[in-house]
Amino acid sequence: MMSIVLSAFSSILLARMLGPEAQGKWSLSNNFISTCTMIFAFGLPSSVLSTFRRSGLDEHQFMKSLLRYFLLIIILSAFLLCVFYFMPNWQFLTSDLIRKKWMLPAFLFSMGCQTAMSILYPILDAKNRFGLVTFNKLFGNLLFLLLIIFLLYFSESTVQLIWIWIIFCFIQLIQVLIIFYHLVFTVSFQPGNKTISVAQLIVKSGWVYFMIDIFQRFNFRLDIWFLSYYKDLNQVGIYSVASSLSLFVLVKPRTSQRFLINSMIVNHDQENRKRVKAEITKILMTLLSIFPVILIFSYVLFYYILGNKYHESFFIFLCLLFGIYILSVTYPISGYFLFKGYKYCNLLASMAGLVINFIGNYVWIPAFGIWGAVFSSIFTYSAISMVLAFCFIKTKD
Repeated sequence: MMSIVLSAFSSILLARMLGPEAQGKWSLSNNFISTCTMIFAFGLPSSVLSTFRRSGLDEHQFMKSLLRYFLLIIILSAFLLCVFYFMPNWQFLTSDLIRKKWMLPAFLFSMGCQTAMSILYPILDAKNRFGLVTFNKLFGNLLFLLLIIFLLYFSESTVQLIWIWIIFCFIQLIQVLIIFYHLVFTVSFQPGNKTISVAQLIVKSGWVYFMIDIFQRFNFRLDIWFLSYYKDLNQVGIYSVASSLSLFVLVKPRTSQRFLINSMIVNHDQENRKRVKAEITKILMTLLSIFPVILIFSYVLFYYILGNKYHESFFIFLCLLFGIYILSVTYPISGYFLFKGYKYCNLLASMAGLVINFIGNYVWIPAFGIWGAVFSSIFTYSAISMVLAFCFIKTKD
């Protein structure tokens, strides 16, 4: 929770420092790298967690295979970034930052670090090193916030975005070094008689998790690329601040999902379904009860803290909250499907949402700009919720 709060403060401070246009560049470049990271991870974070929890796995052999996979990722990332560097017509995906001095290696470095952390964190979780994972995330968010404050305090003019990226890469380097230190010196990997390579794991189960993850990613971030293509960076910055902050409201549903999965009982489906329904009611009532606080805080934030340039973000934020409220019911249901092994129900909902999202963005953003993205997001979240609710009703044991 503390890590999420620090991340929210960093987002607010960055938006205030950078202004809408530079914030749009930051959002685009971050969105591009995070999406590429998810593609290169190819569902391994979820697959690795379940694989390492099985007995008999030859963990030494798998880690060697994973190291070779990391080297392949670096090569593929370098090739992909070079393609985008020499194709300026595709800069609506990355912003023009990719063509700035030293930004290409910074993008490559960040992409490699994020991919490594996304795969290695689940391995540490499987080895019961939850505290280390939590500390590393908290440390990274806290250090980023402190360095941003330091940079703002000693900067006499507008902070250059390249310095933000230097700080970002520096923190990721420290986080990766902490992980590798513990993997090498404090975590023991066991030999076993069951061998599986990274490629075999991807073919076996990783691709399903990959499809779910990438569809969910596009459902949350596709609108930013459409705004960049059809409109301008100023609108991207205004919308991305409201959109990013609205997603922090999903902390409660995501926490409830993890708690629900851990509390479910094998072969007691009726009891599990009752818990899902009870958790949905609890989430909706909790979000409804804190809405007045969110309303007051967001008004102060967008009108007095972020400044005149972000006034429109307040109304965008409120509308997106309505969609988030609808989407929140999906987390207990998707957690139930994960527990039951019904991965394809979650995949179907994500696919339905992506279709609605793509069509809505394509039709409404050219005509209505930011508000087209808002309408598309609300319809997308509603479609995901309806599909999962329908699947939940139809999948009684």
